[in-house]
Amino acid sequence: MGKSQRDKGARWEREVASRLRQIYGDKQVRRSRQAEGALDSDVVCPDWWVECGHGKRMNAQQKLAQAVRDCALSGQRKIPVAVVKVDRQQPVVCMLMEDWLEIASTRARARQDHEAHQERTVSSGGEEGTQCAETGASE
Repeated sequence: MGKSQRDKGARWEREVASRLRQIYGDKQVRRSRQAEGALDSDVVCPDWWVECGHGKRMNAQQKLAQAVRDCALSGQRKIPVAVVKVDRQQPVVCMLMEDWLEIASTRARARQDHEAHQERTVSSGGEEGTQCAETGASE
């Protein structure tokens, strides 16, 4: 791999890390040192084992296979994902279907709980503009 390709990959990792810092905060996210190999993912953060790839031809499934393998070897209980960007295309995130279904299930339960809370608030004569204790969302 040439220097320009390595630089492109490093820029992409920095961008992915930057986007995750917006969610988790500066102290929770960092790029790994490349010498660490399978000890850390490309971008280190809570919850996710993040392998990044950027280039003309990028195989998301290969990157995901690397994330799954390295995450298992590390012993960390994180969800392996591949964050891949093919030149001049939108970036994509690739994950195992079982992990995606678990996340979908968690979000569906949260939505159902929120809707049930809203129904209880309305039926008990709760005031409009109150804040939902479970989600912190304004109603």
